[in-house]
Amino acid sequence: MLVLVCAISLGARLIAGDEEAGILELDFSAPVTRDRVFLERLAVLWLTVLMLVLSITTTLLILSSALDLGLEPAKLIAASTGLLLFGGAMGTVAFGVGAATGRRGIGIGVASSLAVVAYLFNYLSPLIDAPWMESFSPFSWYIGNDPLLYGFDGGGLALLAALAIVAGVGGWVPFRRRNLMV
Repeated sequence: MLVLVCAISLGARLIAGDEEAGILELDFSAPVTRDRVFLERLAVLWLTVLMLVLSITTTLLILSSALDLGLEPAKLIAASTGLLLFGGAMGTVAFGVGAATGRRGIGIGVASSLAVVAYLFNYLSPLIDAPWMESFSPFSWYIGNDPLLYGFDGGGLALLAALAIVAGVGGWVPFRRRNLMV
């Protein structure tokens, strides 16, 4: 949850937050393109999520060996890769929606709603005998294969990467064309 909160709030703030605060035009007073600003800020989002996931993974590896938790490093790395893609994808949803609308609150709302629905679909699916719900849940794409037990799930990781790409492109196209608030 820490990764989701960080990624979603940062993603929504990177463009939409600066635009609402009236400081985004300072970046555009320099000779930079919208594409460059968009891509560099998206890279900041992903690098931040990567650093957070690396610190969590490193801590768990140290604790696992010190406390004999029995976590296999390869499987922990598989779970961490899923966490990186899940957090990055949700952050990219917030980033893309914020860039497309110029509204930080809308970006946070859409990405948070998607994360909550993904969680509900993943956990309600077995209770109401609706396996189709898990196939539509990014949360299930992340942990549905139980990476700490079985390792990497290529299909789930690919779906998370695809969600991030769609969200990024979905925010980039309107951001290039719309008038910014000044």
